[in-house]
Amino acid sequence: MIKANDFNLLLVDDEDYVIECIKYDISRIVEDYGINILEAETLKTAIFLVESKRVDFIITDYNIGNDLSSELIRHLHKNQYTIPVISFSGKMVDDLKEEFDKIGYGFILDIVKKSNKKKLADILDNYLTKK
Repeated sequence: MIKANDFNLLLVDDEDYVIECIKYDISRIVEDYGINILEAETLKTAIFLVESKRVDFIITDYNIGNDLSSELIRHLHKNQYTIPVISFSGKMVDDLKEEFDKIGYGFILDIVKKSNKKKLADILDNYLTKK
C-alpha cells in the first residue's frame, strides 16, 4: 500500500485549465492515496522534474506547446526510466499508439482521448490499487 505523501504524480500540459480539470477528475484518488502532484507546462520542465524529483507516474498531453510527449517518452526510454505514463490527446489515438510503439518504451499504460478524463482517473486508480 502506498503511504500518504509518498507518491509523486507528474501532470504535463501547456494549458493550465487542462491541468486543473485533470486534478479535479482525480481529486478523490489524490485524497484517498495522499498523492503529491507535480506540474509541468513545458517539456523542459517535465524532464527537469523527472531528473530532479522522484516521479512515480506521469499523465501528459501529447501536445506540450511546441513539443510532443513522444519527446518525453524518448527521454525516459533513453535514460532507462520505468515510470508508468498515460498520454492523452485530441488526435487519433491509434496513430499515437503506433508512434509510441516505435520508441519502444514499455511503460505506456494507455493513450486516451482528451475528452475521456474519467478513463485517466480509472487507469490511475487501478494502478494504485495494485501497488
